[in-house]
Amino acid sequence: MIGVSCDGRTTIIHAICDVLGRPIALRLTPGNTSGIRAADESVEEATRFKHLVADRGYDATRFRVDVAPCLPSS
Repeated sequence: MIGVSCDGRTTIIHAICDVLGRPIALRLTPGNTSGIRAADESVEEATRFKHLVADRGYDATRFRVDVAPCLPSS
């Protein structure tokens, strides 16, 4: 998956990792694609987690609502 943008040809690697940084799920998208488009599919692969650290490209109310059931209750 290669996307063409003003920076040239690029690919983005979206990764969900465990606490030790080992990848659980990887997804490739063209570099000119928004991160939030791959987020929904990636989170489905990692159904339970305690913490979520993400780039601001994943910051969308719709995404937060979708992720909330996956997080443990406080």
